Amino acid sequence: MRTLLIVLGAILSLLVLAVLAGPMLVDWNAFKPRLAAAVEQATGRQLEITGDLSLSILPTPTLSAEGASLSNVAGGSEPTMVSLKTLEVQVALGPLVGGDLKIKSLVLVQPRILLERLADGRVNWDLAPPKAAPAAAPAATQAPAGQAGSTAPAQQPAAQQPAAPAASGGGGEPLSVSLQQVRIEDGTLVYRDAVAGREEKVEALNATLKADSLRGPFQIEGKAQARGTAASFTASTGQLALAGATPVTLTLTLPELGATEARFTGDLTAGEAPKAAGDLTVKGKNLLVLLDFAAPGSDLPGGLAQPFALSGRLAYGDDKLGLSAIDLSMADSAVGGKTSVTFGKPTDLEVALTVSRLDLDSLLADGGGGGQDPAPVPSFSLPAGLRASVDLQVDTLVWRREIVRQVLVNADLQDGRVALNQALALLPGGGNVVLSGNLTAEQHQPHFVGRLEATADNLRAIMGWLGVDAGAVPSDRLRRASLLANVDGTPQQASITGIDLEIDASRVTGGVALALRDRLGVGLGLTVDRINLDAYLPGGGPEAEAAQPAGKPKPAAQAQTQAQTQVQPEAKAGAGKAAEDQGQAAGQAVGQAAGQAGSPQQPAAATAPKGGVAGLLRAVDANIDLTLGQVTYNGQSARQVTLDGTLQQGRLTLRRLTVGDLAGGAFSLSGVFSGLPDAPSVEDGSFDISVTDTGRLSRLLGQPADGVLAQLGSFRASGSASGSAKGFSYNADVTALGGSIFSSGKVAGLPDQLKISDARLQASGVKGPALAKVAGLPADSPLARLDTVDLTSQFDYSAAEAHYDTRLKTLGAEFDAQGKAGDFASGLPSFDFRFAAIKDDFPALLRHLLGQSPLAPNAGKLDLRAQISGNPLQIKIADLKGDVGPTIESGTIEVALARARPFVKADLKTREIDLGRLFGDGGGGGADPAPRWSRQPIELGALRQVDAEFALDAKALRQGKLVLAPAALRGKLDGGVLTIDRLAGTFYDGRLEASGKLDASGDLAAATLAAKLAGADVGAFLHDQGSDRAKGRVDLDAELASRGNSPAALVTALGGQGKVGGELTIDVKAREEAGNVLLGILGKQVKELRGVTNPLNELFGAFAGQPGKLSGTIQVEGGVATTRDLQLAGNGARLESRGTLANLPAWTLSLNNALYKEGISDPQVEIDLTGALDQPNVRLKGTGLQITPGKSAPPAANPLEQLLQKALPGAQQQLQQPSDQLQITPDSQTDSQSDSQSQQQSSPPKPADILRGLIQGLGKKSN
Repeated sequence: MRTLLIVLGAILSLLVLAVLAGPMLVDWNAFKPRLAAAVEQATGRQLEITGDLSLSILPTPTLSAEGASLSNVAGGSEPTMVSLKTLEVQVALGPLVGGDLKIKSLVLVQPRILLERLADGRVNWDLAPPKAAPAAAPAATQAPAGQAGSTAPAQQPAAQQPAAPAASGGGGEPLSVSLQQVRIEDGTLVYRDAVAGREEKVEALNATLKADSLRGPFQIEGKAQARGTAASFTASTGQLALAGATPVTLTLTLPELGATEARFTGDLTAGEAPKAAGDLTVKGKNLLVLLDFAAPGSDLPGGLAQPFALSGRLAYGDDKLGLSAIDLSMADSAVGGKTSVTFGKPTDLEVALTVSRLDLDSLLADGGGGGQDPAPVPSFSLPAGLRASVDLQVDTLVWRREIVRQVLVNADLQDGRVALNQALALLPGGGNVVLSGNLTAEQHQPHFVGRLEATADNLRAIMGWLGVDAGAVPSDRLRRASLLANVDGTPQQASITGIDLEIDASRVTGGVALALRDRLGVGLGLTVDRINLDAYLPGGGPEAEAAQPAGKPKPAAQAQTQAQTQVQPEAKAGAGKAAEDQGQAAGQAVGQAAGQAGSPQQPAAATAPKGGVAGLLRAVDANIDLTLGQVTYNGQSARQVTLDGTLQQGRLTLRRLTVGDLAGGAFSLSGVFSGLPDAPSVEDGSFDISVTDTGRLSRLLGQPADGVLAQLGSFRASGSASGSAKGFSYNADVTALGGSIFSSGKVAGLPDQLKISDARLQASGVKGPALAKVAGLPADSPLARLDTVDLTSQFDYSAAEAHYDTRLKTLGAEFDAQGKAGDFASGLPSFDFRFAAIKDDFPALLRHLLGQSPLAPNAGKLDLRAQISGNPLQIKIADLKGDVGPTIESGTIEVALARARPFVKADLKTREIDLGRLFGDGGGGGADPAPRWSRQPIELGALRQVDAEFALDAKALRQGKLVLAPAALRGKLDGGVLTIDRLAGTFYDGRLEASGKLDASGDLAAATLAAKLAGADVGAFLHDQGSDRAKGRVDLDAELASRGNSPAALVTALGGQGKVGGELTIDVKAREEAGNVLLGILGKQVKELRGVTNPLNELFGAFAGQPGKLSGTIQVEGGVATTRDLQLAGNGARLESRGTLANLPAWTLSLNNALYKEGISDPQVEIDLTGALDQPNVRLKGTGLQITPGKSAPPAANPLEQLLQKALPGAQQQLQQPSDQLQITPDSQTDSQSDSQSQQQSSPPKPADILRGLIQGLGKKSN
């Protein structure tokens, strides 16, 4: 104001001179130098008027100047401080003539004013005149007494003394000056602060000042634009008092900022020590938009968008500005207190605020305000010339629906350093946190160093309050916790060292470092004494870990902890310090690495990486040194766990990951893993693991007790790998299962075009029982019966085709497979390989594999070769050759698994199959009758599980001396129905054709059999049985059927019929016939027959030396075979058999065999067989056996008596009775009177022996 009055005084002085001298005769531009000199003398700045100075008298005296400017301070950002387009001053002519200067209007058009603070702290509005040439103050005269508005210069403040240049001509009284109106049109005000790096601009300033005189009262009103927002303002004062206070009222209205209105009403006292005091009120409808205007880009919470009101007592005096009795209200929050600032060197600032209730939930309910990206961190500094103290107290802070109490913040600023004396709060759940430290400005960035302390009686409650769900953790965990740590941080990096964290029974020491760049850097150097993961997993709790209070362990407890974790005492004592050093070193390394990723001047926003592990690998660099003394999981402990590695730009250098005690073993892993996570690769990767108790390891890993790992036993594995997903090589050595396993190869094309080349798998000395145990097979399984297994395999694999060459040796056998596989993409990979199996003792191999062998011990060797091809649903075994007991000359087997039931088709051609040699003669006889026909169901379910079609062509089927050659077998199995279409061949020069069926498709099995034998050579058959005295051809034809699910049921339901026919010729001598026939029947041989009559000899002679016709039929019903017409017709005699040939369910027979002489109706000899099939009763009768009682014949005359005596001991006494029949039971026995041999028990004849004896007796030569 003083400068303005000086300028106006000079201009008005010129105006008075011009009026007196005559404006038309004066060149006013000539006064520019004098005017500039006067301004420079008063302000020290240069005034420049580039336009014209002009003066007009009529109609109103008007002075105008164009293009005026005032220079800026030296070193300013611009050369001009004030500039204006036009200055126009109008004065009233009448008062001017009377000696008074009444300014009707002063108009400033487009003024531009620059106010700035330079980087060195100077301000450009300091307009002190030059010290070197001080200008003499103009003479001041006393205004006429009683003149309104006059004031003695000595009594006016310097800022309010109007400049009054002397009138020309000297000696005149000074003019009386009054100012009626000042207008500013389209003005601009710029404030620029080089220290803070900010600039503000007020544009479109239009204002009007009205005053009755230079002493007021004043009224000001105007409008402007600031930051694009319209503002209006008013000001009014009373008349400026020469002494005392002047009332002042100021208002500011911001209609676009929530209709905010600020008002000050008070008093202003001018003078050497100006003062001001009054009431300040600010109110509006939206605090958020006002704060966003004041601090753009701050992203304030949307909850601030609500009405507010601020009131207080504003006071200024003695260089101190204060606001007391503060009352800020908004919604449920209220703030009270006071603040003051005392200007000086240094300036003192005091803030003391009390918040009775602050509802952050309400303020933060709508999230962020603007949603803009955070603004770059500006250059930070703390004013060296400012001292400040802040004391903030919040009684009740509502956040996340819980109450935080007694929030206290006490801080001081002095000498460019903020001392945070204390910041504390009582948290929900019985917790508290205390922070203290110092904040400084280093390299234009904030730097905080402090100490953090926190405790919690219920950590899980605090976690729940913070939104961390701990519901899955047992309720007795996450209770007590405490933390001590040193904090050191800047916007670029932060470190937490000296960490001493205790949670429940675990203690963590060490340090953490963070590099806050675009790519977050993390350094960890931590030591955890122990952690029981079981206690924190669902289902854990007190039973998983004994409750132990948190807190620092006492010396004894600490020593016990050291022993448990197997950490040396000296190492344990320095663990915290070592971990802290590790954390600091890690932080430095990470900081250096992160510094390469982002600008040091632009720290990244503190946001957590997204995208899980993959996002973490992309966004974070890390240097980790982690040690865990003991980790308990699933009831098992792992000790001395260490992790040492560096993650940088997706490259993980894993120096070591070790477990010193892993279920009685150890584990280590190292290598360099690059390209994480998108294109992983490994360099020099290696691992080594040894485990003595895999049961413990399986429990540690949560695997089942009967799983593969638990059954593995002790093992050791080591190996290495190098490469990437495009291609890597590997090798591994495993010692396990009683042997060693080696594997190596090269892998490429992961994951879609997998290719394996030069792969090798070699196993040596692996134990079969151990393999079976791992596979979950029983101890009697074929795999468990192997002794050792040696395997060698080489293979190559690609998505199109795989080639392999594999050899397996076990139990003295060798199995080879060489071939290829392909079509993997189809889901049904194809294969084609050559298979070979060799073993010198095939039955022994089967006994080892199956526990027993269906083959006889001398069945032979295994030497089999075949070509196997197809896919998992269609398998073909071709070119089948070799020995499997019998020799297969050629064969093909096809298996189809895509049907509802698997289908097998076999076609085999073999050499002779010796069934006796292959399967043995088997046992027989001597078994008790009781279990003869079991009632246990026959298991026929397997017949319903598979369908088949088979063909067998053998050069011969042999059972002892019985040979079917060649033999052809054709059949099929369909839906549980086994059909033998044909069993054919030559049997003793006769043709055998047989067929049959077993239907197991329903609940009741049904079986049928049809067989025909035509022209079988009886002579050849008897020759093989040891007889050569009979010959002929025999035909047999039989059909049988039965139903049932057990042997007993099948026998009981057996039915059918058969017939026999043919011719027999017996070559014997007449005198041999009767005796040999009888001896054949009785199964004995005696050299002499006594008492046989000539008619009987003639009867037997009818069958000797000439063909006899054999005929008859057999009927079977209910398991009982009977005949009514079985006979052998000779020359003048016949032998007829009638009765039950066999009652199979009862295991009995009842058969009458009668020998007839032609023309005689009564039989000459009858042989009745009754009783058990294997021990029948034999009874002989007939007229041919009559002997006269009481007569003793010579030995040669009674051969039959001698025969019976020797063949049937005890029969002699019966023969002495007058009878025509002889009964022999299985129990008959006596002492022989003529035999000097010791007593012996006779063996009763069996049906087979009787029939065989009959035939042999008819044809065998006597001795």
